[in-house]
Amino acid sequence: LQTVLPPLIRLQQSQTLVYIPCYFDFCTIRNQLTAQRKTAKKSFGTEGVSFACISEYSRPNETTRSRGKFSQGHVNLMLYTGRAHFFYRHRLSGVKHLIFVGLPEHPEFYADGMNMLNVRSSNRSGGGGSGRGDESDNSMYDDEEDSTPASCLALFTKYDAHSLERIVGTQHCSRMLTSDKQTFLFCS
Repeated sequence: LQTVLPPLIRLQQSQTLVYIPCYFDFCTIRNQLTAQRKTAKKSFGTEGVSFACISEYSRPNETTRSRGKFSQGHVNLMLYTGRAHFFYRHRLSGVKHLIFVGLPEHPEFYADGMNMLNVRSSNRSGGGGSGRGDESDNSMYDDEEDSTPASCLALFTKYDAHSLERIVGTQHCSRMLTSDKQTFLFCS
């Protein structure tokens, strides 16, 4: 967590969803971001990182406000708990980057998160495409102005073996946990 959060703040990726399965980790990250924001405002006179939060304890009006700010691009970072997704299954729009701070307990939550990524398709404009085949149906680029590819980062340890197995399968899980590599790339 300490190695991931500072580069995330430094990169300032727009519209990043951080899925946090544990509420205690959520509180830790939220408090760190709040402290960083206060320090930046006091020391440099800047706002710091703009973020919003949705947890299982968020009131409906807070959730609506946070979702609106995130989808309109007013905040760069959205913290989202696994229990909030379990109970409410929010469909968050405008997600360009997804970070799983720990794997979700239920494998369908991983698929839900991946489906939230804002990936442009040829029929996005509503016209159904040109029919000439010059546009890709599943381009990994978000929109015409921003050519940043959509991305997903899932952090896991050997203690997440059961969750990892439910997502990637038994064979891939054992290979990933016993491999010397620290980075794995999934292509679909």
